[in-house]
Amino acid sequence: MTIGLDIGSHHLRSLRIGPDFTLRARKCRASYAVLPDSPAHQRLLEQAGVSYAVCDGSLLLLGDAALEYANLFQVRPAALLPAGHVPKADPLARQILAALTDSLLPEPDRREDVCCFTSSFAKNGEWADREDEEFFARLIRLKGYAPVAISQSLALVLAELADEAFSGIGAVFGASCSQAVLAHRAVEVARFTLPRGGRWVADELVRRGLARTGPGETPPTKDEDWLLSFEGFLGDPRSAREAAVTELITELMHQLLLGLAGQLQRMAADPYLARPIPLVYAGGLTIL
Repeated sequence: MTIGLDIGSHHLRSLRIGPDFTLRARKCRASYAVLPDSPAHQRLLEQAGVSYAVCDGSLLLLGDAALEYANLFQVRPAALLPAGHVPKADPLARQILAALTDSLLPEPDRREDVCCFTSSFAKNGEWADREDEEFFARLIRLKGYAPVAISQSLALVLAELADEAFSGIGAVFGASCSQAVLAHRAVEVARFTLPRGGRWVADELVRRGLARTGPGETPPTKDEDWLLSFEGFLGDPRSAREAAVTELITELMHQLLLGLAGQLQRMAADPYLARPIPLVYAGGLTIL
């Protein structure tokens, strides 16, 4: 069995082919919340059917439950991968990441089945932090898989550009960063990572006073709420908010592709790609 594991700063996902040759996916948010341990809190969680863990006098809500019930208990959910990186000074977050990763990976059919994992850790041309990559590689090995690391953008090219001989540009717009890769026949030629993504767009809307979606509405409390509640057409903006979103996403795409072009210039390499070069993109911002 071969399985894919996508490690994003907002979600962790896995995808595999089941015995009946259907795709089977698992997903959870990369977040957690800490509640004071009390009989009242335990009773409320049990009545709502919410799973929780107990640790050092606290109750832990993991993944989706952390965001869904944080407001009810007046606590703030914390990111497991702040800025897309494994926190070095947060042992609790590291333990939770280990537990969630274990829950996303079923037992392998055979020892050393391949688990290809993608992440936003990859910097321009190399891994931004080898400890981040090795942290998840160890978890995957403990589950019985052979880990293979790949960038999110190259994974997109391999998934979508088979008809183009796996050659072209793949761009992924994540929550904490965006990444683009130029590939030729499934081989990465150049890569550029920009430390900006959907959260940067949301933060800019707040800074400009455009986070509200309507009269009397409060700013969104979840990172993705502004995306899900956005109504408008970016090709023909009719409000200051739509114009700002159009401007910010255009700037993000421009910086990303400009950075990729700069990587190619420094390499002085010509991958002999057919023109025009095919481009595929994915990520939260692409739903707009």
